[in-house]
Amino acid sequence: MPTSFPNLLDNFSNPSATTKLNDPAFLHHQQHTNVNDAVESLEQKVGINFSNINSTLDFARYLYFLTENQHTSGIYRVITGQPFPTKITWYSTMTADPNFKLVEKEYEYGPATKKFITKVTYRLYSGGSVIRTITDEITLNNGGVGPFEETRIRSIA
Repeated sequence: MPTSFPNLLDNFSNPSATTKLNDPAFLHHQQHTNVNDAVESLEQKVGINFSNINSTLDFARYLYFLTENQHTSGIYRVITGQPFPTKITWYSTMTADPNFKLVEKEYEYGPATKKFITKVTYRLYSGGSVIRTITDEITLNNGGVGPFEETRIRSIA
């Protein structure tokens, strides 16, 4: 039987200790095929580490981790630019060591001298390298001069 996951849960028939390998209800090769199909479906749903496939749980986990939690487990944060921050960076160490950077959140303001956020870029790091970038382009009301957000377009790379 082909797997029904992830739309439905599979219902496998389990052989007993006395079931023969050629029992028509429990054909040995079919049992392996069914389990292999189910495992492959699970792997596709879960995804690999830092998956770029947006239907995987791994993708959703890191997207949420990056944009919502703001790395509360990060123990060191650097804010660049005051009073309007241009960048906030979280590290997993007590110093701003690039090899231990977790997340960088960069802000762009506009229009002209007005200080309304028009672009936010999130970068998720692993071992000093960017593994995912999320960019939010923000359109402001009043013909683009704000102060309120009208639309937001998110791109993920």
